[in-house]
Amino acid sequence: MKIYLRILKFLKPFKWRIAGALISALLFVFFNAVSLWVTASLIQTIFSDSSATIEQTQEIAYELSLNDKLKQWTADVFISGDRVTDLKNLCIIILITFLAKNLFLYIKSLLVVFLQLKVINDIRIRLYRHIRKMPLSFFDRRRKGELSSILLNDVNALKTSLVAGFDRMILDPLNIIALFFILLVISPKLTMFSVILLPISGLLIFKISSSIRRKSKRMLRQIAVVVNRIYDTIDGIRVIKAFGAGKKEDKRFVREADRYFWLALRQMRLNVLSSPLTETLGTFVGVGVLFFAGTAVLNTGFLSSEDFIRFIIILFSILTPVKNIGKMHHKIQMGIAAGERIFVLLDETLPDEKGGEIPFAEFQKCIKFENVSFQYPSRRKMSVLQNVSFDLEKGQTLAIVGPSGAGKSTVADLLPRFYAVSSGKITIDGNDIRDFNLHNLRKNIGIVSQETFLFHDTIANNIAYGMDNATKETIENAVRAANAFEFISEQPDGFDTLVGERGVQLSGGQRQRIAIARAILKNPPILILDEATSALDTESEKQVQAALNHLLQDRTSLVIAHRLSTIQNADKIIVLDRGEIVEFGSHEELIANKNLYFHLYNLQFRANEK
Repeated sequence: MKIYLRILKFLKPFKWRIAGALISALLFVFFNAVSLWVTASLIQTIFSDSSATIEQTQEIAYELSLNDKLKQWTADVFISGDRVTDLKNLCIIILITFLAKNLFLYIKSLLVVFLQLKVINDIRIRLYRHIRKMPLSFFDRRRKGELSSILLNDVNALKTSLVAGFDRMILDPLNIIALFFILLVISPKLTMFSVILLPISGLLIFKISSSIRRKSKRMLRQIAVVVNRIYDTIDGIRVIKAFGAGKKEDKRFVREADRYFWLALRQMRLNVLSSPLTETLGTFVGVGVLFFAGTAVLNTGFLSSEDFIRFIIILFSILTPVKNIGKMHHKIQMGIAAGERIFVLLDETLPDEKGGEIPFAEFQKCIKFENVSFQYPSRRKMSVLQNVSFDLEKGQTLAIVGPSGAGKSTVADLLPRFYAVSSGKITIDGNDIRDFNLHNLRKNIGIVSQETFLFHDTIANNIAYGMDNATKETIENAVRAANAFEFISEQPDGFDTLVGERGVQLSGGQRQRIAIARAILKNPPILILDEATSALDTESEKQVQAALNHLLQDRTSLVIAHRLSTIQNADKIIVLDRGEIVEFGSHEELIANKNLYFHLYNLQFRANEK
C-alpha cells in the first residue's frame, strides 16, 4: 500500500482535475441509480394497473417506509393513471438519465485519461533525469537493457494501475454503495442474503492478486533480460557476424523470450480467472435471490411485484462494479510490482555526485593529486590506484603511461569527478574538487577520449554539443583548427550531414577530429586526452595529431599516452604500474633510468617510430 500511495502522490499537482473527475463520478452514480429505479417503474407501469398502484400508495400513506415514500414520489411525478402517457413520460426520463450518466462518465473518463497519461509522463521524465544524473559507477553495475525496460515497460505497467485505482477504488465503490443502499431500502433481509458470498469472493480475489503481484515482478525482471539481449545483439552485431555466432545468439534470445512467455502466460491465467470467478459467484447469489424472493412473492406476498422487479434489476446491475473491483485489485498489484522497481531506482543516491557550492571561476595555479586511492564500487576488494600523488602546474602537459590495467584512465576519470576518490583528495588551486559546483567544474574541463561518442545528429550539432551560444562562424573556426574542414565539406550536406548511430557514417579519424573540434569550441582551461590516437591508422594519426597539437597550446593538459609523439612533448611523465607511481620524470630521464618506461619504450614506442 505504501508503494501505491507513493504513486498517487504524483497526482497532487492536479487536484482541480481530480475534483472534477470526482464530481463527474458522483453525478454518474446518481443518474445510474435513478435510471435503474425508473426502469423498474417503467416495467411496473406496463405490466400493472397504475391507478391501482396510486390508490394503494395513498391508502397506506400514514405508515410509509422509505421504500414506499420513494415509490410514492415516483408515482406522483411520473404516473398519471394513463398508462400510455406514463409509458411516454418514463421513456423520456430513462432517455434523459441514461444520456446524463453517460455524459458524466465521458467527462470523468476524459479527466482520468489526462491524469493517467500526465502522471506516467511525469514519472518517466523524473526517472530519466534521475538516471541521467547518476555517476558512472552506477552505470558500471546496471545494464542499459534493464534501465530501458524500467523506463518503458515498468512505467507503462503503472498506467492501467492508475486508471484502475481511480475507477475501481472510487467510481465502482460509490456505485456499489448507492445501489446497495437502494437494495437495503427495498428489502434488508434479501440484501443481507445477497451479500453472504462476498467474503468468500474477496478472499479468492486477494489470494489471486497476491500471486499476480509476485508473478508480475518476475515478468518485469525477465523482460529486462530480453531487452538486454537485444541491446547486446545490436551493439555486438559485428562480432556476432565475424565469429559466425548468429545461431548461438538466436538460441540465447529464444531461451529468454520463451521464459518471459511462460511467466506472462502464468500471470495472465490468474488474471483472466478473476472475472469469470467473480461473475460465477455473483450469478449464484443472483439466482439464489431470484428463486427465494420469487417464491416469496408468489406464495406469501413478501414483496410487491414492483419491489421484486426493482430489486432484481439493481442486484444484477451491482454485479458489474463488483466484478470490476476484482479486476482492479489485480491491475493494482501489477502496478505495485512495477512501482517497487521504479522507486528502488528513484531512491538510489550516491554521494560522489553531490557537488559543493564553490564556483570554478578561473584556473590559476596547480592541480594536485594527494595520496589518492581508488576502488570501483562494484569491486571493493580490488584497489585500482594506491597513494597516487603528483602536481600539474598551469600551462604544463603531464603524460601518464603504463601497461594495460595500470590505472591510467582511472586517473583521468577522477579529475572531472566521474568517480569519487576512495581516499586522499584532488585539489585545484588548493580547493578540493568535491567542494566545487559539479556542473561548473566539468564545464572547465575538456575531454577527448579513445572512443569518441557521436549522437545521431548533424555534424554541426555534435561539435556544438552542450554549447548553446555557438555560432556558425565559431563552429567553422573550431573545425579548421581541428583539421576537419576538408572532409566535412565533402559530406553530402556539409555541416548538416547526419553522422548516424554513434557516428557510424564517419571513419575513426573523422570522428576523432570532430571530438577535437568540440573540445576546441568549448575552449576549456584544463584538457584531458585519454589515448586519443591509439585506435587510428598512421595517416589518420598524423591528421589527428596535428589537430591535437593545436588543441594543446596554452592549456593545462593531462594526457593518457599511447603514442610516442605525445610523450616526447610532455613536460612531465608519470609511469603507473598496478595502480602505483613507479617512475616520474622527463622522457630523457626515464630512458636513462632503464626501468619500466625504458621497457615500454623498447616494446611499443620504438616500433611506432619505424
